[in-house]
Amino acid sequence: MASGKWLLLLAIIYTASAVDECGLCVKMAQYVVSLEGQTYANAKAKAEASLKNFNAADKDFLSTLIKLGFRKLYMDANHKATGMNTGTTCADLGYCDSKGGFKPTGFSIVDSENSFWNSHSQINNVRDKTIIVVHHTVDATLKDSLAAMEKSGLSVQYIVDRDGKIYRLVDDFHRAWHAGAGVWRGDGCAVDDTNSRSVGIETVNTGGEPFPAVQVKALHELIGYLRTKWHVAPQNIIAHHENSPWQKYDISGYFSWKSLYDEFGEVKALWTTKLSPAEQKEVVVSGKKPNAAVLKEVQQKLYDIGHGWVHVGDGYETSTTKVTTAMAIQSFNRKWCPEIFIKESVKNGEEVLHWENTQTYKLTIERLNWLHTNLKIPGCTNY
Repeated sequence: MASGKWLLLLAIIYTASAVDECGLCVKMAQYVVSLEGQTYANAKAKAEASLKNFNAADKDFLSTLIKLGFRKLYMDANHKATGMNTGTTCADLGYCDSKGGFKPTGFSIVDSENSFWNSHSQINNVRDKTIIVVHHTVDATLKDSLAAMEKSGLSVQYIVDRDGKIYRLVDDFHRAWHAGAGVWRGDGCAVDDTNSRSVGIETVNTGGEPFPAVQVKALHELIGYLRTKWHVAPQNIIAHHENSPWQKYDISGYFSWKSLYDEFGEVKALWTTKLSPAEQKEVVVSGKKPNAAVLKEVQQKLYDIGHGWVHVGDGYETSTTKVTTAMAIQSFNRKWCPEIFIKESVKNGEEVLHWENTQTYKLTIERLNWLHTNLKIPGCTNY
């Protein structure tokens, strides 16, 4: 149907006193579908221009929808997966019944929503999700993990048990309280509010042990489903420690990011190195080995690929922000340089870290350069 005819449909003025959020969202989603193939900027401009046809209340609602959720409308229309339609789009955003949202295939999710989890997250946040944050629980069992979250007043969208069972605690469109203070700017938004833009996944694990194969498989399936549902870029599937490297160390070095990305066919060339094992471990810059020129370049590239707390011009182990370069490098090495990263252990309930992981090695530089060249950060679209 021509876009002009959709504009006529959009011009219907609702007589009910309450705004029909589901109906309005679906109509706007249908209009965006009619613009399929147009650039993001052009489609958004036309959607905004169409608002002149609405009464004040409907216009206010649709303005918010476009501001916070247009990326989802556009991506679902132009990069839809099997099972996506305008109804699922608006259910995913929280405007229609969430049971009508985009469904996983090949695995199941146990719905464990309840009043506690709903009261410990902001319902109807409806901001488009651009980030997936992966955690480990620290507690060794599902029961203890849930009890610890309740005691701390936290929440998360999903938790994956050791046996591979996946539980949903709150809907994706809620603002769950899982990431805490932190900045991840891989989606272009340098905002200390990762919770609003992310879906969180907890894995039951102490942080000092390998992950069972069945749990890893389930985690891969869940991340694959969520990245399709929300159109999440590779660099925005992150560990909690990337968002808050001064205070968080999860998900631990026992989780293989290479295995995850290999399954998705992403960043394959990253893992190929021209360095010998000995060269990989050569320290280029650290607190004990200063190199001002290299340090500044490392800081800029860390910032460019997403580490929003890193400040160019700071010292290696001192910072004008919460995060030193050493902290960010430890986070980077944990994820991208498993060959040289010394895995954590847990002693008396506390994680045992290794200062060597805070150093910038030749392998660190090689991987950082690859990511900086090949991963493009988009403009911020939902703030």
